[in-house]
Amino acid sequence: MTDMKKFLYIITVALVLAGCSSTKHVQKANAVKTDPSRQLIEQAIAVQPTFRTAQAQKARFSINYAQHNYTISGAINMLTDTAIIMSLQPLLGIELYRMEIMPEHLTVIDKMNRRYVRMTYEELQRQTGLMISFQDIQALCMNRMFVVGNTQEQLLKERVSIVSNDIEHQLTLSKDMLNYLYTIDTKTLQLTSTEVTMDGKPYVVDVEYMNHRVWNNNVIFPEQVKLTFRSNSVEGVCTITMQQLSFNDRVNVTPMNLSKYSITTLSALIK
Repeated sequence: MTDMKKFLYIITVALVLAGCSSTKHVQKANAVKTDPSRQLIEQAIAVQPTFRTAQAQKARFSINYAQHNYTISGAINMLTDTAIIMSLQPLLGIELYRMEIMPEHLTVIDKMNRRYVRMTYEELQRQTGLMISFQDIQALCMNRMFVVGNTQEQLLKERVSIVSNDIEHQLTLSKDMLNYLYTIDTKTLQLTSTEVTMDGKPYVVDVEYMNHRVWNNNVIFPEQVKLTFRSNSVEGVCTITMQQLSFNDRVNVTPMNLSKYSITTLSALIK
């Protein structure tokens, strides 16, 4: 369980840094540079998933970390603008680890040892130097474009460079020492990956959104989400496969009662 807890830390850091992307690159031979296109961004935003609730009652977390591979069952519940709850259930459906992402704070819970870590976004800002918000993490989880600390409408006002070929558009922009790379499918205009890096920092956080399909209520959402975090000394990969996913049904996002749990630090939690 030690490696699993360490990877839970990696997931937390990756979400905090609010990054994502694939390792794909546009072929330079066929690339055509154009001026930033507000119309393309508007079209890509228009086809992004829109829903009130999402519930993956069955999900598979395939984890590669520290030269170890794990496959863990889990679940994800999302209520737009309210809560995102991720649950890891490695033993016969018994929840052992839980992450609660709320508009005010983020909580990582170790149920096995009855302890938890809770951080406000102000604390995350002090630790990372980023204006991180719940909305940024929500966009990352919901297959949407974003710029840290800004609404999506403000993305349309940013200076964006576009490189295109027959397969994909790559949109790049830099803001507040962060560099964003969005990859958009030319046919469907769906966001297939996002990458955020930091000037002067070794961190790279990639998210690939794979196998978009139509679920209930005609919501198009990726069947797989691949999260990769890299730095000079650490690399972790978590691929989440949605085995059952429904939208706009009633979901339970009630926070756990932690009155009988002890509060700890993130470093202590992963030991």
